Amino acid sequence: MIKTNLVQNEFSIRPAEETDASFAGRTLFDSFPRKATYILGLGDVKRAKGAIEKLFPLPDHRLSVTHTHIAKYKGRSVGIMIAFPGSEIGRLNWKFYQLILSQYGLRGKIALIKRGLPLVFFKETARDEYFLSNIVVKQQMRGLGLGSSMLAFVEEQARQAGYKKVSLRVAIDNLAAKRFYQRHHYQTKTIDLESNQRVAMFGPGYQSMVKVL
Repeated sequence: MIKTNLVQNEFSIRPAEETDASFAGRTLFDSFPRKATYILGLGDVKRAKGAIEKLFPLPDHRLSVTHTHIAKYKGRSVGIMIAFPGSEIGRLNWKFYQLILSQYGLRGKIALIKRGLPLVFFKETARDEYFLSNIVVKQQMRGLGLGSSMLAFVEEQARQAGYKKVSLRVAIDNLAAKRFYQRHHYQTKTIDLESNQRVAMFGPGYQSMVKVL
């Protein structure tokens, strides 16, 4: 059993709204800070957060309000998660790429394409999996069991949608996150290593983890 310190009647999860854009910009960034800074912000943290905030209210893309839920505890927004069917990832990625490219001029577009192109070759999930794209709890609220409750919510979403597997990707060097998912019975499926040129920016790579529900 996973232990939790949550007061359950003070914890809730609701669908995100367009007015959550500012919270999403700050908090979603924390779920992939290295990649967001290097690609979305072209090396600038503030610009990366601003891009997420600006695109979040737009419907039906990879970081859209459409597929996002907000976790609240004692009346405060404390976490955020994005999850959707694996069969949707190609369409959602393409829409997001179009939107982020539209935020930059010609030189920025060229830089974005060069920085983001290698990611096209990573297979993040399978069509028969429900994909947890992003999940993050605010730093000062960790250790209360919020992450466990949020993960259970996503798994229930998957069941209700008719899926028998939930998948996610975690940085190889994020040992705390890997231990967290292992405690919740996620197992490593594949490992994708970064090229030597990109290790300094992204770390050694990512591993896909899957749980059979």
